[in-house]
Amino acid sequence: MTAGGEGTRVTGPPSLSLTSRITAIYHCDMGTSLTVEQRDMPPELGRLFEQATRNLLWFSDNAERLEVYKLYRGRYLAASGEELFVGDTPEEVERLARAKHPDEMPHVRYIPQEKRYRIYAN
Repeated sequence: MTAGGEGTRVTGPPSLSLTSRITAIYHCDMGTSLTVEQRDMPPELGRLFEQATRNLLWFSDNAERLEVYKLYRGRYLAASGEELFVGDTPEEVERLARAKHPDEMPHVRYIPQEKRYRIYAN
């Protein structure tokens, strides 16, 4: 049996179960080391991240009051500068938001046509 790496083909005798083959891939790939580095965020990226977070929070705080899930199903929305922009494509709403607030990073979201239920469990 051979295993490991991206695009690897696992082969072996037909008597090996699928679980055995997956286990071989898992153990081979999990042996690969991973290095994580933490670096300071460049000031411009930090500013954009802060704006995007602020616009996301504004959207979350005002979505019910603005009835976005009732009025804009199947549409794209952008929140920027404490305003809501509505359109048919993400590019359209981003363009509208940036035209009014050129220095802001808008929060863009699609509101699904059909209501979807979410189940949260621990």
